[in-house]
Amino acid sequence: MKRTAPILLILACVALLATAACNPYSTVVEERSLRSMTTDKRIANEILAKFVDDSVVSGLAIDPFCYEGHVYLVGEYTDQTEKNRAIEIARKVSGVRQVTTYLLAERSDDPCSTADRVRIKTEVRGALIGDKDIWSTNIDIATVQCDVVLLGIVGKDKEIADAVAHAKAVDGVQRVKSFLRAVRR
Repeated sequence: MKRTAPILLILACVALLATAACNPYSTVVEERSLRSMTTDKRIANEILAKFVDDSVVSGLAIDPFCYEGHVYLVGEYTDQTEKNRAIEIARKVSGVRQVTTYLLAERSDDPCSTADRVRIKTEVRGALIGDKDIWSTNIDIATVQCDVVLLGIVGKDKEIADAVAHAKAVDGVQRVKSFLRAVRR
């Protein structure tokens, strides 16, 4: 049995690589179990697929993230109907325990360009990677109108505080919203 456990883990990761649910490194440092990671990735992918197929929700403007069945919808909406529909779709997916949103109304005068958003996200990611006290692979980063949204499950409260500080230090960041959660062991 001791021999089959590593083999099963490797086979599971190989099978999941196609869906980007795990890789050998993230499996080792991730605070969630492989089963939870796989379920969360399935939930997020199913929500995204439903957004793409939906006539009301823009599948490119709202991103679903999922951690232990808790779904976070992050992005922009064009009107209240789209926002409500996105939440409704997410709630109906099997395995979803809760839905939290960080959705901002789309602005035609948004001073934050796509290039700004990419730069901000890249600089925040670089700061997290550079901090040896943070498992940066456990943190997802989204940018919405030059706001940084941090999501994920980390090992310690200090990682949350440090990640928020790194995000706030990046030039051009308007606000930082943290949905990071520390594991209680």
